[in-house]
Amino acid sequence: MKPLAITLTLFIFICAPALAITAQGILDKISDTLTGADDMTAVYKITVTDADGSSQTSTIKIQSLGDEKRMIKYTSPSSVKGIGFLVLGEDEMYFYSPSRADVRRIAGHARNEGFHNTDFSYADLASYDYSADYTAELVETTDAQYKLKLVPKSDADTGYSSLYMWVNRDTWVFDRIDFYDSSGLAKRMTTGSVEVRDGYTTLGALLMVNQRTEHQTRITISSVEYDTGLESSFFSQRELKK
Repeated sequence: MKPLAITLTLFIFICAPALAITAQGILDKISDTLTGADDMTAVYKITVTDADGSSQTSTIKIQSLGDEKRMIKYTSPSSVKGIGFLVLGEDEMYFYSPSRADVRRIAGHARNEGFHNTDFSYADLASYDYSADYTAELVETTDAQYKLKLVPKSDADTGYSSLYMWVNRDTWVFDRIDFYDSSGLAKRMTTGSVEVRDGYTTLGALLMVNQRTEHQTRITISSVEYDTGLESSFFSQRELKK
């Protein structure tokens, strides 16, 4: 083979993976990047701000096993301590409040409601696996980002008519997601910071803004531990009530 032919062949071989990137591959990469650890335990500060600028701050603990099981519980202040949310699968979620005697299963349509006065729905907090509910299309590629359009699958009850997602090509984490419903742009989520802690990509901050009411929720990480040995049995209704 002539030198020029060899050079061209090598160029095509090296560039092929980049040229062959698909929307589904990008979604898979996001999920792999954000759920690379066996388990995670993190503490976050949540600040909820009204359109008039008044705000309330609380603290939550999030514990997860891969991207399939997740426990979210308020730890302060005392007025909300113990309120929690348990994810055991895409269609199995539970809510608990100490003021109630029982654990309430979150029905399909209720997954799209806001989690305890925040701008994040239960579904927003449940998983990073967008491919479970959406079909993705790659609509734009720049040097810095991939832009995806996500449309709900026919059997998915997401509460959104479509999503537009801007994915950072360096971090493989979304920089921004626009959430549309039948009336237009409903919410916008932006990533405040992306850090590497203990070798794992970590979301340092997220901001979700309701585009109609200007109500917003900021989540900022305080501490995180990975691979501490959380077991599947921990993610239970009994643990949710503790």
